Amino acid sequence: MSEARPGRVAVVGSGLMGAQIGAEYALGAYEVVLVTRSQETAQRSVERARAALRHLAGSGLAATSAAQAAEARLQAGQSVAEASQGAWLVVESLPEDMDLKVGVLSQAVQAEPDALIASNTSSLSIGELGRRLGAEERTLGTHYWNPPTLMPLVEVVAGPRTARAALESVEAVLRRLGKEPVRAPDIPGFIWNRLQLALLREAVGMVQAGEADPETIDLILTRGLGRRWSLVGPFQAVALGGPATFAAVAEQLWPRLHQEVPSQAMLELPLPQAETLHTLREARDRALAALLRAEQAERTGSLSPPS
Repeated sequence: MSEARPGRVAVVGSGLMGAQIGAEYALGAYEVVLVTRSQETAQRSVERARAALRHLAGSGLAATSAAQAAEARLQAGQSVAEASQGAWLVVESLPEDMDLKVGVLSQAVQAEPDALIASNTSSLSIGELGRRLGAEERTLGTHYWNPPTLMPLVEVVAGPRTARAALESVEAVLRRLGKEPVRAPDIPGFIWNRLQLALLREAVGMVQAGEADPETIDLILTRGLGRRWSLVGPFQAVALGGPATFAAVAEQLWPRLHQEVPSQAMLELPLPQAETLHTLREARDRALAALLRAEQAERTGSLSPPS
């Protein structure tokens, strides 16, 4: 099994998520090959990754010289097999379709028998993926959150037979990239999406029942729960508020929470229109960049971007 050292990283499926993941590895001194359905789309992914690097530099999150050097480390690949040859790590960021992931990653497994295989799946079993690839010991999950360059946490997921060395190797590299790896169990949705979808089910249920509108729910979460949860987690909140109080509230509410909420209901929600999404995304990314910049400054004691 290969060591986690500066070298080649192949990123398979280089949409928004894959391109930004590739940008981070390039910023960490790795040669990165982005590969998609065609050379043309792979080249567009390279440009997307380079734009992400320029955004990091412009936001004060990376030195301009480091971002420029990272841009030169990005290249478009012609095939999964070619991109994987000589790579120590293959990062997959394809749609949530097990058959698709297995079909594509099988090419990487066959092309490079020493490469670690890291899936960015949000919900599928890492153990099953590794078993179907015939590479259980070197298959793991690295689940990023959108946008990857501005969200520090990465869920690292082991299948039942993932080698400990593979996990520790990838975690060490993630830390050097400035990420915060956190171990998550190989259960559907891991931890992040188990929590996110549980809350989303209740939010959609309230909208369906006419109990609240999406705008009010978004406001309460962003200005209320989200603000507090950014400082204390739910168990810490229970400790601060008193377990007996929370238990009494739970006794009243848990039996009344919305249980039967069809996932297709999200397709019928009155959501923000396309013309407002660009403004929403830009505001989100500015705020996330400012938060990350403040965290970097607190760690280093400096307001200068990292070298």
